[in-house]
Amino acid sequence: MSNAPYTAAQLPPSSPPGNHGRTRAAWATASIVLGGALVAAVGVAFATPWVFWVGLGIVIVGVVVGKVMQVLGLLIGIIQAYIFAVLTIVYIASATQSHEEAEPKIKEPNSTNN
Repeated sequence: MSNAPYTAAQLPPSSPPGNHGRTRAAWATASIVLGGALVAAVGVAFATPWVFWVGLGIVIVGVVVGKVMQVLGLLIGIIQAYIFAVLTIVYIASATQSHEEAEPKIKEPNSTNN
């Protein structure tokens, strides 16, 4: 018998996130950071400090670009949800409006004003 408090059969099933690492923001971040790390490594290999610092700057830019892309991705989802809600409200309002309210009243011409 093991000292573990629970066995695998007693643990609830869990699933990994569905889009882990499969977003444009993740790919852009990883690519830019990897490129910056390679530039920094070349700077270290050839003992040129300015190349190392340029590589480090590229790494920092990559992290910022990835975070901005992530926030913009969330912002687009919020905007889409807002537009969907407004369109739903307009549709429901127009569907529940009575027929008499929907048609404008037309005044009949008065025959005495010739």
